Amino acid sequence: MTQNIHPKSKTKSEDEKRTFYLLFMGHSTPMYVYDLQTLKILEVNNAALEKYRYSRDEFLSLTVRDMIQTGEDVPFSANGKNNGQDPHYAGTLQHKCKNGESIDVEYTIHIIDFNTRKAALVMTRDITETKFQESKTDSDVELRALFASMQDVVLVIDRDGIYRKVAPTNSDLLIKPKGELLGKHLREFFSTERAAFFLDSIRRVLETRQSVHIEYDLSIDSQPTWFAASISPMDDINTLWVVRDITERKLASKALQESEERYRSLFDRMMDGIYRSTHEGKFVDVNPAMVRMFGYSSKEEMLEMDIKSELYFDAEERGTHKLDTGDGETDIYRLRRKDGSEIWVEDRGSYSYDDHGNVTFHEGTLRDVTARKHAEEALRSAKASLEKTNQELERVLLREQQLARTDGLTGLYNYRYFFELATREFNIAMRYRRPLSILMFDTDDFKKVNDTLGHSAGDKILALVAQATAAQMRSVDILARYGGDEFIILLSQTSAKQAYPIAERIRNSVAGMKMPSEKGTVSVTLSIGIAEIQYEPADESVEHIVQRADKALYAVKQAGRNRAMIYDPSVNGAA
Repeated sequence: MTQNIHPKSKTKSEDEKRTFYLLFMGHSTPMYVYDLQTLKILEVNNAALEKYRYSRDEFLSLTVRDMIQTGEDVPFSANGKNNGQDPHYAGTLQHKCKNGESIDVEYTIHIIDFNTRKAALVMTRDITETKFQESKTDSDVELRALFASMQDVVLVIDRDGIYRKVAPTNSDLLIKPKGELLGKHLREFFSTERAAFFLDSIRRVLETRQSVHIEYDLSIDSQPTWFAASISPMDDINTLWVVRDITERKLASKALQESEERYRSLFDRMMDGIYRSTHEGKFVDVNPAMVRMFGYSSKEEMLEMDIKSELYFDAEERGTHKLDTGDGETDIYRLRRKDGSEIWVEDRGSYSYDDHGNVTFHEGTLRDVTARKHAEEALRSAKASLEKTNQELERVLLREQQLARTDGLTGLYNYRYFFELATREFNIAMRYRRPLSILMFDTDDFKKVNDTLGHSAGDKILALVAQATAAQMRSVDILARYGGDEFIILLSQTSAKQAYPIAERIRNSVAGMKMPSEKGTVSVTLSIGIAEIQYEPADESVEHIVQRADKALYAVKQAGRNRAMIYDPSVNGAA
C-alpha cells in the first residue's frame, strides 16, 4: 500500500498557496516573512509597509535585526534559543520604523516552508498605544472609544481567577453584565471543569510569560457560542484576555463535515477495510472498518502511523506483494495490528496514475482472512500432530519391544528373544553349512555370594559380569541372560576351537575384576561350556546345541569349576 501525492492534492496545494498569498497580502494585520538562517526579509504585506512606512523594495532589503531596537534579541532564528523547532512563538518587543520611531508590538511567529527555505511568518500588533494608555490615567475616554470599536471582548483576570477589568467592548458576548462580573471568581459563572481549564491557562501564561491561545464554547442567550481567546501576561498577577467569537467558523466547519459524512456514508458502512495510501508509506484515507480491523482507536490515529514500520512485522515484506507489480492482482499476506497481533488480509487493490503515467496513490480493499488462514494452519498443524503421534507410537512400540526383549537387571537380551535370534542364525548356518557355536556359563558358587553378601550385591555382581563379558565380544555375537546366574552366547561363523579362546578371555576378564561390597572386595569365577553345530547327524534345532553346551558346563562343574570346556561326546555323553 504505497502512493505518491494525488494530482488533485497538488492542485489543492497550489490553490491553498494562492489563497494564503492573497490573504497574506490583503490582511489588515502587519505581517512579514524572514529566513531563519540569514534573517533576511523574504516577503511583506501591505499592512506592514504602511505600519513601518517603508516601500516594498526597502523592506525586502532589510534583515530582522534592522527592525529591532538595539539591545533586544532576535526572537527566533535557526541558531537561536528556539532553534526553529517550535511550531509557533509569541511575545512582545520594540520595532523601529523607517522614520526612526519605536513602536511596541505584540508578535506571533509561525515556522513555515517558504520556497524551499525554513522561514518564520511574523504577525505583529502595535501595542504602543495600549501600553501608553495603561500608564496614563487621563486617557480613559480615548481608551473606551477604542474598546467601543472592537468586536472582541477584552478582560483582565488575575491569577486567582478574579475579574479585575471588563473593557467596554462587545458586551453582547459577555456571559454576564460587566457589573456582575467585576470582583467575582470564574467559578461563579462556569462549571468546575471549565473554571479549572481557565485557571490552568492563566497559570501557564504567568509562569512562561508567553501568550496562550485557547478555544472553548459557552451558551450565550441559550445559544451555543464558540470563542477563541488570546491570553497574555500583563504583570506578575494579571492577565489580558482578548476573546473573539468564532461561532461562524465552527458552524461552517461543522456543515462541511456533515456534508462530507453524507458523501462518505457508503464508504463508512463497508464491511471490508478501504484505504488509500502514498508511496512514502502514509495512509491518505481509511474507512471505519479498516480502523476496527487493525485495532486503532480512530481514523486520525491510523493516518498518523507509518505503514512500513508499524503495519509490517518486517519492513522488507512490504516490497514482496503481487500488488507491487502494479497489475491490480489479489494478494494474501500478513500484517500487524496495533496491539502487535497478527492479521492475514486479502488485498484487492490497484495503482492510480496521473496524466504523465506517474503513480499517484494506491487504493484498494482489505478483507480479514485470519480465521480462514488459521483454519488452514490448524489443518496443517493437525496433520503434523497426527504424524508426530504416529512417530511417538512407533517409538513407544519400539520401546515396548525393547523391554520385551531385554533383561531388566543386566540390559542383555532375555531368554525368549535369544532363542528367536539364535533360531534365525541356526537356520542360516544349516542352509550354508557355516560354523556356529554356543557358550553357556554361570558364576561359580553364586548361591554362597548371595547368602553372604545379600541379593542386592549379587545383582550388582551379575550386572558387572554382563558388562565384562560384552566387552570381549564382537558386534555380531549374541549375548543373553539365560536365567539366574546363567548366561548364553551365540557365536556365528565360529567353530568350537575358535570359540575356546573367546571363552578364556571372558573367564579371565571376570576373574580379574575386584567388585566392591559392604564386606570388602569380591572376586568371582566363571565355568563355561562350549558346543558347536553338527551336520552329521544334523541338529534339528538350536536347542540341541544348547543342550550340548549345558552338558559341557556340567562337566566343568564336576572338574572343579573356573575353566572352559568344549563338549566331547565321548566324555560328556551323546546329546
